[in-house]
Amino acid sequence: GKRWLISLFLAIQGTLVAVGLTLVMTAGYPIANQMKSNPLADLYGWRSASTLANLLVKELKASGIAVQNWSLASRVAWYARPTSVFVLDDRFDQFDLWFGSLPEGSNVILLNWSQMSFKPPVGEGQFRTCRPLDRLSIGHMGEALSQFELSYCQGWGGKANPQREALSLRP
Repeated sequence: GKRWLISLFLAIQGTLVAVGLTLVMTAGYPIANQMKSNPLADLYGWRSASTLANLLVKELKASGIAVQNWSLASRVAWYARPTSVFVLDDRFDQFDLWFGSLPEGSNVILLNWSQMSFKPPVGEGQFRTCRPLDRLSIGHMGEALSQFELSYCQGWGGKANPQREALSLRP
């Protein structure tokens, strides 16, 4: 009666947990391999990208790291601490409280991620220039997951205008 039903329930639950853990540990392969973009890609590469951005901040004496969306900032800020992470948008959020607004005239390392890519913020009221520095490709189990592009952006003008753009996983 009840014991058989409880045993069946525990077996099904254990199987589902094992399958779930397997998918997370393999970045969704082979299921995610059939999709246009891997739903687990955002779990990989942030530590490496943030470490590289930190090195570039120190080397170039930049004011910090900048991204163009708050959700990207949350990933970077965790690994980049204590480096300041600035969000180049018009929202007021926790990053404004923690790091303040990026002062006009500042230079930063801009981090762009292929899964949520933005056009370089160059133009009137934005940065004077953004020069590409490095590209970091992230893979897992032989599959390309995402790519980070790091640029040195100089002369912040104070006007955020994030614009999305498709960024391919090019070499």
